[in-house]
Formats: sequence, C-alpha cells, structure tokens
Amino acid sequence: MSEVKTMLNFDEEKVRSDHQNGVDLIPAAEAIVDEICNQGYSNIFLVGIGGTVFYAGQIKHTIRQLGCTLPIYVENAADLLYEGNANLNKDSVIVIASLSKYD
Repeated sequence: MSEVKTMLNFDEEKVRSDHQNGVDLIPAAEAIVDEICNQGYSNIFLVGIGGTVFYAGQIKHTIRQLGCTLPIYVENAADLLYEGNANLNKDSVIVIASLSKYD
C-alpha cells in the first residue's frame, strides 16, 4: 500500500486563493491592455525582483516564440530604478507581476 505524503507547511487554500486573485484580475487587465493598445506604445518592460525576473524571462521567451518582434526588456526593479535603461520612454509599457493580493 502506498503512503500519502504531504508537503510541510503547504497551505492549499492559500495557493488556490492566490491563483484565484490572479484569475479575477483578468477582466480589468484586459481593459487596461485594450486602452494601452488604443494609445500606442513603443516597447514593453517586464520588471520584477527575485523569482519574478526569472518568470518574466520565461514570458519574454514565449512571446518571442509566438512571433512578437516588439522590443521587450526584462529588468530587475532595483537595477532599473538606479541604472535606468535608455530605451525606457514615455511610450513604454511597464508590466510588474506580484502575488500580492490586489484590492
């Protein structure tokens, strides 16, 4: 007979809640994207810290695989703040991902 093992300190309800928070944001995010597209933009910056930067790199890779030729930059938030990026301008779109609950 196999033994059921569980992960230490795993809170299934919190994981479900965090993911549901993201799903619930989809309609608002789609409206924002539509507005940005109507106004026009020159490039996209995917900004984060820690694991979020790694995740942003995966997003950039997927976007490229789908054929996007728009300039996309992955930046660590602190580096962007202190070092800047010459390609960041008034027509740039900055996307910041977070697991924090949005209220």
